[in-house]
Amino acid sequence: MWGIVTIVLLNLQHKYNQINSFFTKIKKLSFIDNYVLY
Repeated sequence: MWGIVTIVLLNLQHKYNQINSFFTKIKKLSFIDNYVLY
């Protein structure tokens, strides 16, 4: 029982980290775009 819960939580954390890094990349890219444009 607890093993399944732990696995699910780890998977959710991994997905959350992926989404976070994805948004961080977008923010960095848009920051660079703004820096280049202006």
